[in-house]
Amino acid sequence: MTSLSTLFGGGQSSSSADPLQEGYPVIAMYGGSFNQYFDIRLHRVHSGELVGSPWGGMTNSTANYWTGQQSLIEFGYDSDRGRLDSSYSSQNYNDHQHYVMSMMQNDHYPYSFYGNCSKDGRMGMHSFHGGDYYSKYYRRINIVMKSGRRPRRQFNIHNAIFTETQFNSSYGLKSSYDLSSSGNAGFGGTGPGSTNNYGSGCYNQKTKTLVLYYATSSGASDGYFYIYRGTKDLMDETECPTVKDFFDSVPTKIYQAINNGSNWGYNDINYNLNLVLGENDFVGVNSRRSNDNVYSCFDLTTTTTNTSQVSTYQSQRSEGQTTSYGPEQGMMHRARMQLSWDTEWAMMFSPYYYYGCGTTAFIVSTKDPRRMVHHQWNENNYGGILTPSGKSGFKILYGSNTDSNPIQNWGIELGGTSHDPTQNFTYHSGNQRYNDSLQSISNWTGTVQNSMSNYSFQYPGYYYSTSYPKFMTVNWWQQEGAYSQ
Repeated sequence: MTSLSTLFGGGQSSSSADPLQEGYPVIAMYGGSFNQYFDIRLHRVHSGELVGSPWGGMTNSTANYWTGQQSLIEFGYDSDRGRLDSSYSSQNYNDHQHYVMSMMQNDHYPYSFYGNCSKDGRMGMHSFHGGDYYSKYYRRINIVMKSGRRPRRQFNIHNAIFTETQFNSSYGLKSSYDLSSSGNAGFGGTGPGSTNNYGSGCYNQKTKTLVLYYATSSGASDGYFYIYRGTKDLMDETECPTVKDFFDSVPTKIYQAINNGSNWGYNDINYNLNLVLGENDFVGVNSRRSNDNVYSCFDLTTTTTNTSQVSTYQSQRSEGQTTSYGPEQGMMHRARMQLSWDTEWAMMFSPYYYYGCGTTAFIVSTKDPRRMVHHQWNENNYGGILTPSGKSGFKILYGSNTDSNPIQNWGIELGGTSHDPTQNFTYHSGNQRYNDSLQSISNWTGTVQNSMSNYSFQYPGYYYSTSYPKFMTVNWWQQEGAYSQ
């Protein structure tokens, strides 16, 4: 019988192989000019090697032929929506359809905000005329998957209602569960959703644990983390065909009170936290609030409800940015999470400038979220993508003009980095060569090197003399033969 890994293009067929584990990350890059030349290429991120089908992109076609075949009509007359011979310019936070070049276009899910690309390079864009083209991000939770996997189910939290919807959509309700129902008694009178402020969540598949956060009231900085340690895997459609199956598998439902976790002056922030739940039951809390990017970490190891508030592991870290947007301008401006392929590291990120340029990111261990450093890339032009690279790394690819230049990029390798928060944070930077040494900075307070440059020629430019490339997530990272690389 054909295995799923074989269907998706190779992989070991032994019974020990994980059929949902993908190959190392691949990115779709498209550039040229819709007026004359166009090219879409799929590159293995860490090596730059080309993968996919040469027919997936139908390269070097005229504008009419290309848009007619691929239904990209909207992108032919609005430079911010897709023309490749000029950079995007609008900074109106309501113009979120311009996200196609934004750093917010992609996160740890296998589909981009406004489009998707097959493993062979067939790319498509979502319609801007539908009712769901951006609201699918509104209430979606973060998920730390097993190594080599990306989320293939979508769960959402809205007040006391936890739901699963059709994947990559806020529509198509599949199942729901009322967290304030009688079956969830035992919270000491402070049940989920009782403060009526929507909630934020993160599920860790490795520990089968879900945490949900609610502020004590709208605009409050204090709150509660509700902890659900299940005996069934929420992501497994056999074990949990409905969300109720997961909550029914939780022996004891508890919460932990915390202080100074969410608001900092904006009423909308308290239900737009960017959470990463560690394997050790510490939770990292990130939020973008106007010009500041903030990170805290809280101890959720309690096995009983604890109404005594706990504070962050160390002093809350705040990194100031320039004029930009956060969830107070709309929930599509929430901070994002990206995971490394082995899912041992997360980058909790948002743009430096408005909604699309540069990056401010906290690099966090998913084994122990007390292990954290910061990355800063100050840029107020063009866009790009933050993507996993290889087994334990990340890269940022920059959408600046590739006339006479390859695609600029930044990278970090964390394969040899310890998860111990008491040690210095050691890493390799993407611009280091074979004769360079390990770099070391302080945990929690350190900032990694920003090496954005054209040092790497793995990602060449495009034929057309002026081109501002764009990037898109590939919905399945195909394995090559019997190996992930």
